[in-house]
Amino acid sequence: MSRLPLLKDDQLDPIANAAAADLRARGAEFPDIYRLLANAPDLLKVWMNIVWPLRDSQWASFALRETLIMYTALLLDSKYEWAHHWPTAVNAGVIEQKLRDLPNWRTSDLFDPKEPAALEFSDCLIHTGKIPDQVHSELEKYFTVPEIVHIGLTVSVYICIARFASAFELEPEPAFQSIEQMPAHR
Repeated sequence: MSRLPLLKDDQLDPIANAAAADLRARGAEFPDIYRLLANAPDLLKVWMNIVWPLRDSQWASFALRETLIMYTALLLDSKYEWAHHWPTAVNAGVIEQKLRDLPNWRTSDLFDPKEPAALEFSDCLIHTGKIPDQVHSELEKYFTVPEIVHIGLTVSVYICIARFASAFELEPEPAFQSIEQMPAHR
């Protein structure tokens, strides 16, 4: 159970209500992380103005973005994000075995040549926030400067989301509780 209230629809102020309507117009539900953020509607609006443009961006494949989000969730042990993004990743074309194999991406043959560069960059960003020259050079072999900016910001934002969900003990909603559990990792 969340450490803070998860506002019900009849408790939403006009800003949060508009955010919920926007999500529903996109075919999405108003998940608990948004219900928690609705306690500070001005921040919910800012959140949506960052997260949704990143998700809607055409900077790289939808599958790569979701792979990086799932890897971030895995490394930060965010069951909430893992459960919520599993169906999105699968719908984006990420095969389930690749998601299961994320802890082993360095030795797996399921990842295309670009993905290891993005995953190594993500690994460094998540663990230390410092990107060694060799890792950055490898990333530049496969991605344009705008793509690298999008990769960096996507991973950084989802680090924030994973930490936020964990800090307030958000659990996956019932519809997401049957999602495959995160694989063991380091």
